[in-house]
Amino acid sequence: MVALITVIAGVVGIVAFVMDRRTDAPPAPRCVDAVGRWDWLSTGGVVAVAEDRGLHWYRVSADPLPTINGVWECDEEDPHRFTFRWRETGYVDTLTLSEDRARFIGANQQTGFKLSGTRAR
Repeated sequence: MVALITVIAGVVGIVAFVMDRRTDAPPAPRCVDAVGRWDWLSTGGVVAVAEDRGLHWYRVSADPLPTINGVWECDEEDPHRFTFRWRETGYVDTLTLSEDRARFIGANQQTGFKLSGTRAR
């Protein structure tokens, strides 16, 4: 009986050890990884990416209302790739979310203007 309890305890310990192992690799990205506020480095201001697919650009972070609004979509095949469609300007931006989900880089499709942003803190 003691030997059986010892074997069971050993197996439980191995399972707990294996289940507790962590990897340094981040989990696979999902479209909602873009949700949040972003400091827009290329144009200034703050872009708010909402979970409901809304998109809002604030001239400065403290502005109570956004200056420009739009919608965003994510490529379901590659959840690092995003398209921002701005209603007021008609502009369309194509962006890539970095592996660490901390930066956007891309360009405006109409003008070719390079865009970048970092997650606001």
